[in-house]
Amino acid sequence: EKFNSTNNTGISPLFIYSSPFRSSAVKLNANERLDNIEHTLNSVVDAVHGFASQLHDLFGQIKGVEKLLKIVNVNTAVHKQSINVSPLRSHASSTSLTPSSQRKLVRKNIQIETSN
Repeated sequence: EKFNSTNNTGISPLFIYSSPFRSSAVKLNANERLDNIEHTLNSVVDAVHGFASQLHDLFGQIKGVEKLLKIVNVNTAVHKQSINVSPLRSHASSTSLTPSSQRKLVRKNIQIETSN
């Protein structure tokens, strides 16, 4: 809640209190100091409320993104099993390989196909 300020000068109490241009000869009375404190507390309360509102909006956006990511994850997990990963070289194009390399390539193809 806001604190009640009794300053009716039209000048911001915070400006009077924190102004670097204020002469050291100007002394604030107790009521002016109290007004400065009240104004500062009101500013802090307003800033905290604004920050809380921004956090609330941000969490709402994050929750929407989280739901979207879950949907994408479910859809890609379902389709992941149907994706066929083809090797860079097929068995037909591997005639230039040595017999040992051909056997390894055939085994690799079988492993890829059975893992799906």
